[in-house]
Amino acid sequence: MLAGASFALLYALLAGFWGVVITDVIQFLLAMTGSIILATVAIDRIGGIGELRARLASSPLATSDTTALIPGGGLGLEDNFFRFLVFITVMWWASHNADGGGYLIQRMAAARDERHARAATLWYVIAVNAVRYWPWILAALASLILVPTLPAGQGDEAAYPVLMKQLLGPGLLGLMLVSFFAAFMSTIDTHLNWGASYLVHDVYRRFLRPQAGARETVLAAKLCVLVMMILAALIASFLTSIGKAWLFVWAMGAGIGPVLILRWFWWRINAWSEITALGSSVVIAVAFEVATAMQAGPEYRLFATPLMAGDLALETHHKALILVPISVLTWLVVTFRTAPVPATRLAEFYRKVRPGGAWGPVARACPEVRTDGLNRSTAAAWLGGVAMVYGILFGLGKLLLGEPVAALALLALAIVGATPVVRELRRG
Repeated sequence: MLAGASFALLYALLAGFWGVVITDVIQFLLAMTGSIILATVAIDRIGGIGELRARLASSPLATSDTTALIPGGGLGLEDNFFRFLVFITVMWWASHNADGGGYLIQRMAAARDERHARAATLWYVIAVNAVRYWPWILAALASLILVPTLPAGQGDEAAYPVLMKQLLGPGLLGLMLVSFFAAFMSTIDTHLNWGASYLVHDVYRRFLRPQAGARETVLAAKLCVLVMMILAALIASFLTSIGKAWLFVWAMGAGIGPVLILRWFWWRINAWSEITALGSSVVIAVAFEVATAMQAGPEYRLFATPLMAGDLALETHHKALILVPISVLTWLVVTFRTAPVPATRLAEFYRKVRPGGAWGPVARACPEVRTDGLNRSTAAAWLGGVAMVYGILFGLGKLLLGEPVAALALLALAIVGATPVVRELRRG
């Protein structure tokens, strides 16, 4: 961990954003190559996809939901179908990346022009959400057969490296280890550079040193990168589950999701809305962990011990139904209790962005502006993009799992969805 983190820190400091982008391209290719190799070897060891499906049907570790597009069950709090409903109705917009911000907007802003930014983001969405998962999914399914038991004290995450050791010999195992380092370092360098940009532009230059020149700004950014890396390494030493840590990060930003979306469509959103949404999410997420620690006592493990409500272990989707409504109610109250953004600033934003939605008083003050942020064309492109990505995701899955008819139908849906997306790209 220290070796990979130190190397990522070194080139993030020396090369900045350019170095991060170039190395991310190489690291993505390495990470995908490694995951594809492991999935291929694992499926081959079992005897092919047909044998995998047959053995999953009789495996005590698999259920009827293991390869289902939509899980079965009812609306009980512990049912998989209830979890699925929470994911598709709440958690997709209750996220700190709900409006495509964060490091995505950093990279879009660094593109050559708007068309390049759109095309690059489209590639990212397809590569990450529709293609990247399937080698992991196939390896996970194979692990249910090839790794029926895990070492004592290890969680489900351990199945992946155990599968690596069991199946890969010299050379391939080394390549797989390199792919792990690539994925690890790609995540680190992106967040280091992104975090430094926030701290420098939104804190240092805005509040501490508005007169800072280019040389001083770059130096401040490098110091921010170094401090964040040290803090990250300290926190990482206490983690027992990477997956649960990611879910904790999601919870800390869940309440801000609606604000990030609405700020483009509702004139009344202000800085206090965002601060309150983020602050309330952090407080509630931390409160869940404090309550868990108090409940578990000496058995508590950071982000890994479940919080119990009677006999029910509260999982992420349960917490979302508590956290999100409280956060939304809190920031709505604060929004209406604080002053709106000054009219001149709102008019400046409205003229530049031309957003759609509820901009009543601002729109009346700028009658010459023709909005194009939310109309039939952009709505069709959004719906088409969703259909395209999910069509590719599940179409590839059905194809890989030996269901060609369903695969063709889903891939046809992806082609239909791609039509308004391509039209919007050309129009832009």
